[in-house]
Amino acid sequence: MILDDIINDLQGLFSDKLINSNISLPTEIKNIEIKWHSSNPQVLSETGQFKRDYLSQKIILTANVFIDNINKMFEFKVITEGYKSLTKSIASSYIYTNYEITDREYFETMEIIFAAFALADKKGNLIKHPSTINCLENIEKHLKSGARQHGCWILLSIGGGGQSDEFVDIAATEESRILFSRNVVEILNKYQLDGIDIDWETPTLAQASTFTLLMKELHKQIKANNPHHLLTAPITGGRWQPPCYDLYNSINYLDYVNMMTYGMTNNNKHYHNPLFPSTKDRTLETCSIDESVKIFNELGVPTNKLIAGLAYYGMSQTKDESGKWISSKSFGYTQIKEKLEEGSFVEYYDAECEQPYAIDSNEQVFVSYDNQRSIIAKCQYAERKGLAGVMYWQHGQDKTGDLTRAIKKSFKYKI
Repeated sequence: MILDDIINDLQGLFSDKLINSNISLPTEIKNIEIKWHSSNPQVLSETGQFKRDYLSQKIILTANVFIDNINKMFEFKVITEGYKSLTKSIASSYIYTNYEITDREYFETMEIIFAAFALADKKGNLIKHPSTINCLENIEKHLKSGARQHGCWILLSIGGGGQSDEFVDIAATEESRILFSRNVVEILNKYQLDGIDIDWETPTLAQASTFTLLMKELHKQIKANNPHHLLTAPITGGRWQPPCYDLYNSINYLDYVNMMTYGMTNNNKHYHNPLFPSTKDRTLETCSIDESVKIFNELGVPTNKLIAGLAYYGMSQTKDESGKWISSKSFGYTQIKEKLEEGSFVEYYDAECEQPYAIDSNEQVFVSYDNQRSIIAKCQYAERKGLAGVMYWQHGQDKTGDLTRAIKKSFKYKI
């Protein structure tokens, strides 16, 4: 009778249970000793400690029940939850500032988090630069726990707008490509990250083939170290920059291309991040998400490897003395919302381009950006067109949470 009670208790606790956090494995019930064995202790230990694997695992927990000096063994099948699937509508986020504002809703919504930026020197060493140190510290302090709890992928983004010269030299020789790739693998293992994002923003056409060589070496070493680890690259939308990445060849080594379909223009009262082109001269030629998808496709990038870029910031323009609209500064979405609420900006929406914009009360400042309506339109477009998903620059620029909630609302399966 006692044994039956113990087994019923254990079955209620563990039979066919989906596990996504640490569990308590009782070592005694009704003064009867129990010892545990796990068929996969690296994922679920014999003390109930859970370490998320990339894939869901079927694990057998064996309870050794010692009663009347006899060891009775009973098996319980459990399933451990893996990382979030990347097969449908990826929601991904760059984060550069204000790591501390990440919350449960953020981790629930995101599949991939791109932590920016680590920096390298011209020889391929991931230097002990303050930016690198700060980024890694922020990952440990603000991302690691929430991401692991919810199954998010954390990728370290290396580079940024100021690293072009370093990448030119890193990619130029086999020696530096190998050294850089080894250093990347080392940092992935040391900090238990899930991949690397190479943000080389401005290679020239002459450097396109060396970009491919660098991606090939990185792919070789990263995948040999862990085939689940990801290699991605952000590339500006529009017709000018994509040809500089030898995408017909380099795409073979990239898991995803993050289309930076924002910041594509900054004057003439053009929108910097429209979904569709304008028939009223409000967009620069080819500088929309829809046009950019076609450009990347023509260069050999399959649609299901494209992630569309959203903007958590606005780019402003001001009138010069001649009345021409010229580049000014940028505003985070938090600032834009504050200016709208206080009445210093008036918001408009261009339904043709799925583009919000605002003009100040004196009609001297023009700002284009994303709001909840445009975010939803772009997410629905990504699903409709079969893109891998969406990403945005960058999370620290929206402290309201409005835009992340719009992504969550758009991808209904996340709710």
